[in-house]
Amino acid sequence: MHLQNIKNYLTHNWIKLFTLGLLIVLSWFRITYVRPYNAGDGVEYTLITEAFFNHFTPEVKVSDCESFKNKFADVADWKGNNKAPDYDAAQKYIADTNKKLLDHEFSFFADKKQRMYSCHFWLYSLVNVPMRAVCAIHPFNPFRIFDITNVLLIVLSCFVFFKTSSRHPLIISGFCFLFFFSTNYWYINWSHPEVFTVCFISMGLWLFLNQKLYWGILLVSIAALQNQPIVLLTAVLGIIALLKNGFNFKNILYIVLSSIIVLIPSVFYYYHFGEPNLIKYVGASSADNITVTRIIGMFFDLNQGMVLAFPGVLLLYFLLYFLKIFKKEHWKDKLHLLLLPSLILMTIAAATINNWNSGQAVVSRYVCYIGGAMLVHFFFLLMEIRYSFIKFPLLYLAILSQIYIVNYFDYYNFTDLCGYKPKPISNYVLTHYPSWYNPDPAIFINRYAPGMEYSIAESPAVIRKNDSVITKLLVHKKYVKNLERYGVTQKQIDSLTPLLKFEFDWAYIDVNENFKLSYALKLSKRQKIEEKIKLQIMLMKSSKEWYDLIKQKAAAQSITEDEMLRTDAIFMLKIEPELTKDFTKQERIDYTISKMKANMEWKNKLIDKAKQLNQPIEQVMYEDAKFIVEKDLK
Repeated sequence: MHLQNIKNYLTHNWIKLFTLGLLIVLSWFRITYVRPYNAGDGVEYTLITEAFFNHFTPEVKVSDCESFKNKFADVADWKGNNKAPDYDAAQKYIADTNKKLLDHEFSFFADKKQRMYSCHFWLYSLVNVPMRAVCAIHPFNPFRIFDITNVLLIVLSCFVFFKTSSRHPLIISGFCFLFFFSTNYWYINWSHPEVFTVCFISMGLWLFLNQKLYWGILLVSIAALQNQPIVLLTAVLGIIALLKNGFNFKNILYIVLSSIIVLIPSVFYYYHFGEPNLIKYVGASSADNITVTRIIGMFFDLNQGMVLAFPGVLLLYFLLYFLKIFKKEHWKDKLHLLLLPSLILMTIAAATINNWNSGQAVVSRYVCYIGGAMLVHFFFLLMEIRYSFIKFPLLYLAILSQIYIVNYFDYYNFTDLCGYKPKPISNYVLTHYPSWYNPDPAIFINRYAPGMEYSIAESPAVIRKNDSVITKLLVHKKYVKNLERYGVTQKQIDSLTPLLKFEFDWAYIDVNENFKLSYALKLSKRQKIEEKIKLQIMLMKSSKEWYDLIKQKAAAQSITEDEMLRTDAIFMLKIEPELTKDFTKQERIDYTISKMKANMEWKNKLIDKAKQLNQPIEQVMYEDAKFIVEKDLK
């Protein structure tokens, strides 16, 4: 009888089991394909998890830093940790006993009793503690703790989708694959709360739209603990529940009980610091940052917007949404249309942050949870279509578009630095139709002139077609005069300046029939390469950790910082063969000498040779470099 029950269960649930099993397999391939690395604010989340594991509090102590380092060292060299310098510096700061209230570094703040807490809430770290316990029993790279937790959250979410819907399992299976092949796919390897947030906001909306209103509000409120803009969605869901079930005591009480947990972070921080929001306290967010460009860009920006993660789904969503508006129905059946305004409200709240072009995996981090909410609402609207011959082809088309897009951007998976890489579609539009795309200045600078935000005197930033013809410029308000470098006369600058629309003190200029440059638009290969090297050096200097490493290497190799910067920039850009092509003979000799100085092994051999010949090292280097160059030129 028992075996018969198992057989019956498998017969009736094979689609669910197959889907969940396949998602586990796909997730396993995904997390093993990408090497473990730390991204975003992962230093905080990993150390807080360690703190919870060690003493079950979110207070991070020096002993937690040590135990995390030891756990990492069990399976890998500590220097192999991509953020090892950050961990070491954070530990040094945490060990400092001369801190005052609200002193902070690496997002760790000192409270009234000099206890160290992160400015980001600790719930996601707490969720990772069970896997940290597993790691203690069977050691593995501690960054994998977060990968595995993220996978379990995705599988749990899909289980909830199956368990709480009356629709055919095959249809729910389709949504599960939509859900997996979304931003979850890119962020599954992050020791960061994106997947956690997407899962809880998606489960919450799923339950809410399936008439489990209070459970839905509760789960969305849990998501809001980690990303505060989601509080606005919680409020909208509460309003919908009020309108649906009426203004009665029982309904109001249930809404309050299911949403009141959103106050926990504010209460926690106020208790410890006298400030309800530490991110706002340090000035990392401001209402002055809210612009129409950012709001629209959340959905349609060509470098980090939602359209990159959901190209087919997003367009279908807006189509289905507006069809629903004009559909003749009772107003209560249209209340869920308030979800799109809530997504816009969340976007406005997210837009207050200063760092709009942060480290990311293909799309902005904020796209994850806003896009997750959109995906659930899209599926709900799609399922309202009566005709199967329309509904199911659209669902399959959406799934295929998601599978295609996650694989198209797969090459970004190894690092969170894609915030510094322009997308191909951005390159195409900016070089062929530059007036169509005017992103937030931070996006343009970080991707086309990295480091310029730290050196605005280098303005303008430019985009070129085929590395030669300038099609668009971004100029800073203080340095409009620098346009003279590109052949713009002072008279032209005076007439142009009043027409410029400055946003955060930056303004775009499109090169077209109305505005042409007399600047020599064709650059030599040498000039193009030198521009690339200059921008790469600016990028390296913009990162304190990167620049400090450059200084250490320069000191170890007895060369100047500038020489080390240039050598590393050339190595990073992989342009040496192209670089030397247009060099004169003397330039090639000088360049070869700089390589000799940068290569310690080569340099030591030349020092020994100089001693044997009793000649100055500079003379030996010059003679050897000259011999190498002349040999190559033959």
